[in-house]
Amino acid sequence: MVFDASIPNVKQWSAEIPNLYELLITIKNGGNVVEVVKQDVGFRTSEIKNGNLLINGKYVYLKGANIHEHNDKTGHYQDKETMLLDIKTIKAHNLNAIRTSHYPEPELWYELCNKYGLYLIDEANIESHGMGYGPKSLAKDSTWKEAHLYRTKNMFERDKNQPSVIIWSLGNEAGNGVNFYATYDYLKSVDITRPVQYEGARLDTNTDIFCPMYARIHNMEEYAKTKPERPLIQCEYAHAMGNSVGNLQDYWDVIEKYPALQGGFIWDWVDQGLLATDSAGVSYWKYGGDFGPDTVPSDGNFCLNGLVNPDRTPKPHLLEVKKVYQYIGFTPVNLKNGTISIKNKYAFLNLSNFNFEWEIIGDGKIVNSGKLDDLNLEPDQSINVTIPVQVQAEAGVEYFLSIKAKLKNNWSLLEAGAEMAAEQFELPVFAPVTKVNKADFADVSLQENENAVTITGEGFSVAFDKKAGIMTSFKKGETASVTVAQKSKNTAEVVFNFDLVNDSSQVIANYKSVYTIYGSGDVVVDNQFKMTQKELPEIVRMGMNLQMPRNFDQMSWLGRGPQESYQDRKSGAFVGLYKGSVADQFWAYVRPQENGNKTDVRWLTITDQAGNGLLFAGLPLLEVSAHHNVIADFESDIRSFDNQPGKTPAINRHINDVKPRDLTSVNIDYKQMGVGGDDSWGARTHDQYRLTDKEYSYSFRMKAIAAGDTATELAKVKL
Repeated sequence: MVFDASIPNVKQWSAEIPNLYELLITIKNGGNVVEVVKQDVGFRTSEIKNGNLLINGKYVYLKGANIHEHNDKTGHYQDKETMLLDIKTIKAHNLNAIRTSHYPEPELWYELCNKYGLYLIDEANIESHGMGYGPKSLAKDSTWKEAHLYRTKNMFERDKNQPSVIIWSLGNEAGNGVNFYATYDYLKSVDITRPVQYEGARLDTNTDIFCPMYARIHNMEEYAKTKPERPLIQCEYAHAMGNSVGNLQDYWDVIEKYPALQGGFIWDWVDQGLLATDSAGVSYWKYGGDFGPDTVPSDGNFCLNGLVNPDRTPKPHLLEVKKVYQYIGFTPVNLKNGTISIKNKYAFLNLSNFNFEWEIIGDGKIVNSGKLDDLNLEPDQSINVTIPVQVQAEAGVEYFLSIKAKLKNNWSLLEAGAEMAAEQFELPVFAPVTKVNKADFADVSLQENENAVTITGEGFSVAFDKKAGIMTSFKKGETASVTVAQKSKNTAEVVFNFDLVNDSSQVIANYKSVYTIYGSGDVVVDNQFKMTQKELPEIVRMGMNLQMPRNFDQMSWLGRGPQESYQDRKSGAFVGLYKGSVADQFWAYVRPQENGNKTDVRWLTITDQAGNGLLFAGLPLLEVSAHHNVIADFESDIRSFDNQPGKTPAINRHINDVKPRDLTSVNIDYKQMGVGGDDSWGARTHDQYRLTDKEYSYSFRMKAIAAGDTATELAKVKL
């Protein structure tokens, strides 16, 4: 049934402002009503014009993710409550689009997306990945033409009236050929209101959008420079498997540089794990390799690629997505006088829908705060605002300006007050700390024998095992030589020189640790590393590890947080003063792995409940983490999808395999390589986030602290 009508002053539907009208279709037999059908109607356009995707005539970025129908308790059956939770979490983290990979979702999903505002790429239930893309591809065999058309027609007929569907997708990873030419032609013949896309077509004639998967940043930029007739919107990118989604900001720096680049869909939304309970009653999620006999091959954790856990708990990297995807841009203009530029990156919302709050923070303390006047700023417009940032700088304190945009009123499923955008700027004001006079330090004494050396000062002592290379609980392998010297009456120095050897006992690198112990109780640790052979694996991590008794279970730090961060995934973690238990720093990825790292750390304390413990101050910055486990507890030498017949089974496969130990393990690092973010099967971490130099050095200062000591003040001491 088709009809035309002119509706004056119609309100447009978009993901930002999802205006809906109710259409009632009544079937009568004579004067008797036989059936009434209700359909939500949204008035919107979706088109490709001048090489860009336009919604209601407006340029729109698709900030998306792929979604599978998954529930950790009911499998592929999805209930309304979980759908609503998904939409709320999606909207709260600034995603505006979903690709229904790789099949249409239940009808209820579309109705909810209509109501609460999400753009959908509706994908036909067609994939023949296993047949390949060459001559044997089903796409090229006309015998399968009607099967392709049947599924495409079913999708169209069921979903054609859903305003949230803005693009049709012909399918996924099924090659290209006559059958997809036919399904494209069919959709174009029955629907002139939506573009059609297909990744398998690449730049063939049967796609209106160039929608590759996992295109590298430089490939995207090369395409954009050709001024193409079709926009590039990646149907899959930023493979979110485990601890990942690195370099997302780098992607979007390029996407927002070229009009031809209009976004992409992260793979994917939710880890496909199934809830289980072990014999001790501990809950965990099963995944590939946990079902059926051990003779069944498995891809292991290759279905654990989500931005959220199977129960929809957001992972740390979803906070990075929220920051990168945010629709309000903040850029510095003149930070000295507090001038910044604010840009409205929404396509339809006015920034008058938000309250803007700012704070000036030093050493984790708010020294000034306020609100901006209402910003009546239309989409794609910018305005300069000036914030009073003048402060009386205290010695050694860094000052940051933080600004947040919060909803004035309820929006979609989100409540008033929800934070939708934020930024932080380091202010160009700093008062240096005066160096302390080392001559005023108390004397230290040095006692040495064949196996150990002890430096004792006023109220403290530091002991080293010369043979093992240990300072208290620091351990760094076998030592080649140890040099001990009392540099002055109040300073002592212990130097460990390490020869690092390979399996053939050949020296491949030198490592030197210098401990300078002052009468003040401060210990400065200087580390130097140098490779002595040319062809060596790159360094994954450069740092030191310290094991402390388990009762030292409290952690505080001045650095990026509160969530974990890595050098290629830290734009969403702001510098601040944070604290919590060591146990809370553990992020339980469904398949255990590296977790809990903190970047750009000025100082860290590990203490007991009373406040007794150790202070670590970076000279200048550190990466740190602390757990009640050692690193090996999070790793398995055997990949989880190598659980094949006859192979040694992988260990540490599940979160319940990681048992807390009776210790606190502290990593005091220079850096570790980034987590990577292009894909999970071949792409390397980007060069700028790797440790590829042949030499590295870094330093930090340690000091024992007691209840009542103020870490922020002790960390500023300059020796």
